[in-house]
Amino acid sequence: MDAYRAAGIIDNPPDSLRTWLKATGVQSVFSSVLPRSVQSARALVGSEYVRSSALFNEAAITIPPLSFRMKSSFWTTLGRIIWLCGGAAEEHVAECQVRARAIADVLMEAASESETVLMGHGWMNRMTGKELRKRGFERLTVTANGFWSRASFHKPSQAFGNA
Repeated sequence: MDAYRAAGIIDNPPDSLRTWLKATGVQSVFSSVLPRSVQSARALVGSEYVRSSALFNEAAITIPPLSFRMKSSFWTTLGRIIWLCGGAAEEHVAECQVRARAIADVLMEAASESETVLMGHGWMNRMTGKELRKRGFERLTVTANGFWSRASFHKPSQAFGNA
């Protein structure tokens, strides 16, 4: 798991994402402190625009100590199920929900001043999106799940996206 957290990006952002960012005039870019998130944000907008914080890090998962080999997707899915059921992890579901509310607060504040993007991670992005929808935001765009995917949220007076 430590190697996964330390991993950087292995490809460049797609042109469609770069085009979308230019069209929206994004000025506030947030990322987690994990290398792949910081590198993704810098690859898209340059380092001077990126504000990194552990607040935006992915929700931790527990990989069970089993002695057989399976694909990493199996282990992460199993770990996420264990986590959702209350299994041990560095951070429990309820703590991540509190963090998702704090992320929504940060994004809403930034979006009140300029177009805003979060270069985040799948599970925390889902939890944050759910929190934003509770607060009256609509999810307008979802391009896919996985690397370089994005979702855009809009409220009549505010709009921003996460990638």
